Amino acid sequence: MGKLEADSLKHDVIILRTTGGLGNQLFQYAASRALSNRHQVPLRFDARWHNEPHPGGETARSFDLLSFCVSGECASPSELGRFWMQDRCWHTRLAGKLLRPLLRRELYRSPKMGLDRQLQNLGSETYLDGLFQHPAHFAQYELKLKSELQLRSQLPKHIQNKVERLARIPSVCIQVRRSDFVENPAVSAMHNCCEAKYYEIAWNRVKLYVPEAQGYIFTDDLAWAKENFRSWAGVEIMGPEWDGPNYLHKFVLMRSCRHFIIANSTYGWWAAWLGATEESRVVLPHRWLRNAETVALGLVLPGWEAL
Repeated sequence: MGKLEADSLKHDVIILRTTGGLGNQLFQYAASRALSNRHQVPLRFDARWHNEPHPGGETARSFDLLSFCVSGECASPSELGRFWMQDRCWHTRLAGKLLRPLLRRELYRSPKMGLDRQLQNLGSETYLDGLFQHPAHFAQYELKLKSELQLRSQLPKHIQNKVERLARIPSVCIQVRRSDFVENPAVSAMHNCCEAKYYEIAWNRVKLYVPEAQGYIFTDDLAWAKENFRSWAGVEIMGPEWDGPNYLHKFVLMRSCRHFIIANSTYGWWAAWLGATEESRVVLPHRWLRNAETVALGLVLPGWEAL
């Protein structure tokens, strides 16, 4: 064990198990960052999920948090060992379950979507595992989060030029997510997919307030977008040349827009949260999951509109 790693074990630590795509990771980071900031302890990431097979139907996703100026780094084996998270042997896990309370170390798995009030009661030595998809989890740290959620790397010139243009004109980010929502049975069983009628109504609603609106369509299904938006005036479909590594340039472009029409997607939600101002129009679908409405999950912020 190196000296730096040994020194890190002298202090309490929050470890976050990351799962899912960028939108999920941002919710997980925001909640765990708030907890680590409240206790003034380091934040570490257990990102092993992203390198594991997912035979149960979960969509494989890359680990992207470290592409941003986040406060945290990947957990070392010794740090994971404090919670007995690096060992798959049943007797080691049992020993961990018995010893964690005695050592004031908590393994916390969030049981639900939406607001989890138990988060505020967790201590400074906690392993977090959950979705944490509610803005109340990090409401006190919004300015800090927005400063941290900037890409570390410099943008290519053509991306930077587009970012500046989108911020200058009455641009509308129109996010269309379909791929795994329609192709993966395990995912589609939980998530309904926004259809063309939703986008038509949302676009007309935004145009009432922003008559000069210019739409930019960000999609994972180009064929569907070209078919369903071909008669629309004043819109541009953003092709794969704007994606960048792990779609990070696309995310930066989305958040650079001034108004937002998003799908029931945490990726789109975070683009809107990071990019919207008091003057922005933000429209999102009224149903987030097949069995849960967006308002009930706490994802409709003041001034946003659910259709």
